[in-house]
Amino acid sequence: MLTMREILEKFDESSNDIKFLEFNKKITDTIETPQELKFILEHFSYITVNGYLKILGNDSENGFSYCNELFSKCYNPNRCLIAYDILGGLFAINIEKLNSIEYFTPDTLEWEDLEIDYKGFLYWVTTNQLDLFYQELIVSDLFKLDLSLETNEVVLTYPFMWSMEYTPSGAVRKIVPFKELLEMNADFCRQFGI
Repeated sequence: MLTMREILEKFDESSNDIKFLEFNKKITDTIETPQELKFILEHFSYITVNGYLKILGNDSENGFSYCNELFSKCYNPNRCLIAYDILGGLFAINIEKLNSIEYFTPDTLEWEDLEIDYKGFLYWVTTNQLDLFYQELIVSDLFKLDLSLETNEVVLTYPFMWSMEYTPSGAVRKIVPFKELLEMNADFCRQFGI
């Protein structure tokens, strides 16, 4: 099992584009499960990966507390939001499933169990598995938008990614606040009984 120090070394070694805000270098090897989330919250405002994934940290305006306040109003309170992507995909810890990470997929509006814990998630984002996971969702046009994950901006795609009419090449994309897309997807889930 990797320590937090080893995971942070993987961040440095990774070929993925990983950026930190307000990194505090005081690291010890005594961090053990389930304290990894606490470690991230104490040491980072946020972490972005490849320009499309944001791992929540202690950012006072757009971080863990703010996003989870929004999230808890929309989804099962037995989940804790830890990260999201620019398409409205959500990564959350499912407390009922022994802290397993689940992903809310914007193309199906369903939760998918990733069968990893938080520490496994942190390691996973340093690997090429992340790009494989996103290869059908992330298209090059997304990076032409003037998007700021740091201020919780995401991309609304129309036709919606879950609709039969959606094609990556024919979609219109618009930058919207994370809150707007989060609430919209939650509303669609309620309407469809998902």
